[in-house]
Amino acid sequence: MMLRAILLIFLLSTTTSLFAQTIIDINKSPYVNIGKSTVYLEDKTTALTIRDIAGGKYDQDFAQGKQEVYNWGISKSAYWIKLQYRAEQQQHVELVIDQPNIDSLEIYAQLAADKFHRIVSGNARPDATKTFNTTSYVFALPVIPDTIQTVYIRARSGNILVVPVKLMEASQLSEELVKKYTMEAIYIGIIIALLLFTITIYFILKDITYFFYGGYVLFLGIYVILYLMGYSHLLGDTVRYFIVRFAHAFALTGYIFAICFALSFLVAHRYMPRMMPVIYVVLALCGVGAICSMIGLRAIAVQLVQMIGIIFPLLLLYMSVVIYRKGFWPARFYIPAWSVVLISLAYTILCFQDIFPMTDTTFVAIPYGSTVELFFLSFALADRIRQLKDEKQKAIEKNLILVSEQKATLEKTVALRTGELNDTLTELRASNAIKDKLFSMVTHDVRSPVGNLYNMISMVESKVMSKEEFSELLPVIKEDTAGLLNNLTNLLRWASGQITNAVFRPEIVPLRQFFEAQMDMYKYLATVKKIDIRMACDEEIVVYSDPNYLSVVYRNLIDNAIKFTPQGGVMEMGCYVVNGMYLLYLRNSGTQLSQEKIDQILHSNKVETDAESEHSTGLGLQLCKEFLRRMGSYLLIKNEQAGGVRFYFMLPVPAPAVTAEKGNHLLPQLPFGEDNANSR
Repeated sequence: MMLRAILLIFLLSTTTSLFAQTIIDINKSPYVNIGKSTVYLEDKTTALTIRDIAGGKYDQDFAQGKQEVYNWGISKSAYWIKLQYRAEQQQHVELVIDQPNIDSLEIYAQLAADKFHRIVSGNARPDATKTFNTTSYVFALPVIPDTIQTVYIRARSGNILVVPVKLMEASQLSEELVKKYTMEAIYIGIIIALLLFTITIYFILKDITYFFYGGYVLFLGIYVILYLMGYSHLLGDTVRYFIVRFAHAFALTGYIFAICFALSFLVAHRYMPRMMPVIYVVLALCGVGAICSMIGLRAIAVQLVQMIGIIFPLLLLYMSVVIYRKGFWPARFYIPAWSVVLISLAYTILCFQDIFPMTDTTFVAIPYGSTVELFFLSFALADRIRQLKDEKQKAIEKNLILVSEQKATLEKTVALRTGELNDTLTELRASNAIKDKLFSMVTHDVRSPVGNLYNMISMVESKVMSKEEFSELLPVIKEDTAGLLNNLTNLLRWASGQITNAVFRPEIVPLRQFFEAQMDMYKYLATVKKIDIRMACDEEIVVYSDPNYLSVVYRNLIDNAIKFTPQGGVMEMGCYVVNGMYLLYLRNSGTQLSQEKIDQILHSNKVETDAESEHSTGLGLQLCKEFLRRMGSYLLIKNEQAGGVRFYFMLPVPAPAVTAEKGNHLLPQLPFGEDNANSR
């Protein structure tokens, strides 16, 4: 029996010690969460009052706190927390609920056995009061020296219910709040500076990437600063209620801007087009979550915030790595940025899911992680500014090159147009020269013979000259008329060639057959003057020339030679090779030409008629010179040692590559020196 009594007493004492609540000594309480030093009760009916709780009826239902920070997730229940404290002397004791987003808080501080001091607070309580105007809930508790005092806390929220409880002396609280607000002020300053910087850059560059980044910074700042940190209370109750109610809509909108910013900066549609459908699904989920938050479905909105908070940084981190490996170097800033975001968001969400213990670090993980992320993204944007600057510089250089090319093209076009204008002016001058030359030829070679004939007919008609005298002059008239006909023929040929600018069409011409055809045309005239016409040309010789041009040249040379060869004289046509070129000539016996006369024929364009027995510089020789020029050659004159004159010119030996058009040919250098002085 004695043994049983001892065992019973031991068990009772052990059980009592197991469930005995910790008494918090204010003088020894640091600035830490005291969840494990308290007990709690879940009120699923939300109907229990302080009298029900403090009356002892539910004492056996209280459970010991297992973590330093209570985390009950999304719940419709009300939770009661009981803590006991003791102060050695009269001092200011503060109860801190270090979480700004609880819909309803009721603090019951025991003043006597059945008397409590009630304080009401919370985001959704219009009658909320605070001891201090801080981001956390701070309540002043009554102190009775060396007495154990009890405090009950009733918490309820439609959001995730997290209750970090701290209890300390007022002076210690002030020191801790200064440290906390200093860190938060640095974060707020960074957010504001980045936002202003981004807005300025956006209006300067008009780059949509900076617009998305600015939206991300703005909504991230609203969610973290005004909601998570609790600074919305500084803007009044109306704004505070609005921020708390739609907080998750701000977070999801920030996700949307962050994703759009990443897509624009990483040029994802180019480097990872197959990932775009997945991105669109995530964006759609963000939109659905934002709508749920705005219509009051907070539980769904919270779940989507947590789910997308893991998915989207993981997705963006994967895209950054892949795009970086494909050679897009600016993506290197995204890899550490989204790595930090992923770690901070994952840690926070896992803490809220009770996988990791909830601590004070949990509440600063997102602000600190986002600060590091924003710094890396700022480096990315700075690198983008450098890229844009380089692209702008390249564009300027390209434009300068283009302007230079356009200038060169314009100058070339102007030069071309100027050349065309000069050519037109040259053609106009040539046309005027043709006109002047035509009138000169008509005056000298046509007008004089016609005038002489007219005078003779007038003399016969007026009986100044008898018919017998006129009959005696008929041979002279016939010769003049033949000369006139020849001059008219040459004039028409020359004028036609000048006016129509006839095209030079070369072909293979058998030279001996050509000479024979020309001799047949003048056989009668040569017979009358008893001129011996000879030919020195091999049967196989052919030239590459226009037969019509060549015919005009030889007809005029033959006509000129017959005219000035004496009775019984000799005229010879021939061809032989000189230094790879054909030399074609026509020579006649008779009077030689003075050097002055040769120079006049070759270098003068004037048309003159000489009544004496020497050669003239009439239309025929001018026509020869013009047509030879178009054939790519020129006329040469040489006095024969035995008497008479030789007219000759050079033509190339036929070859497939030989062409000629409108006289645009290099004239051959003559192989003999004395004839060079008599060339044109």
